[in-house]
Amino acid sequence: MEKNILIIAGMSGSGKSTVMSEMIDSMNYQKAITTTTRPPRPNEVDGVDYHFLTKRQFLEKKQNKEFLEDVENGGNFYGVQLSAFDQDFGDNHPIIVLDPYGVVSATEGLTKKGYNVVSVFLDDDHATCIQRVKDRASSDEEKEARYASILEKEKDWNTFTNYTHYTKPLATIKENAKDIDDFFKSNIENKLKQQADNKSEKQSVSTSKKYESPKQKYRG
Repeated sequence: MEKNILIIAGMSGSGKSTVMSEMIDSMNYQKAITTTTRPPRPNEVDGVDYHFLTKRQFLEKKQNKEFLEDVENGGNFYGVQLSAFDQDFGDNHPIIVLDPYGVVSATEGLTKKGYNVVSVFLDDDHATCIQRVKDRASSDEEKEARYASILEKEKDWNTFTNYTHYTKPLATIKENAKDIDDFFKSNIENKLKQQADNKSEKQSVSTSKKYESPKQKYRG
């Protein structure tokens, strides 16, 4: 059976991780564990929230081509290993948060492996994202760095690639979660229907050829 993977992207402060947590808590989704060299935040657990590595460990894995994609952000490395999607998710769907660069490379790599990848961009406005960043920043330095990132690096992230779906601006966390879940399941249903139609069409062509009357040859 084809594995369906949900990737969520968005600017800093768009609520990516919060939406993902809502979907994991209330719907049948399970986080694909990514890898980072940044220090764990309070209450984060190694192997649950991230695989936390030293920079040396991370670079060794990168050299061994163990990452499907990896980026450097704020002096820390983040990476997605293909093995993160090979685990048994049971009845749950793998879900992951990536930046647009990760969306592009992960979609390409996972599609080649036969996965159905759905990418969603949380399309919130800049002012809302900036305010959220200011509210949660642990220091003035972090606040300024994230603020600058939204205005400069992240300002065109909504058009960086062709996302499968966009959420509506100013929607609540629960509204975004439901919107994404509805779209994701609709995408799966359409894929299954398309596969069934293609299979039926091939069977029809095969049957038609089987019972086609042979052409008679006449001598002139």
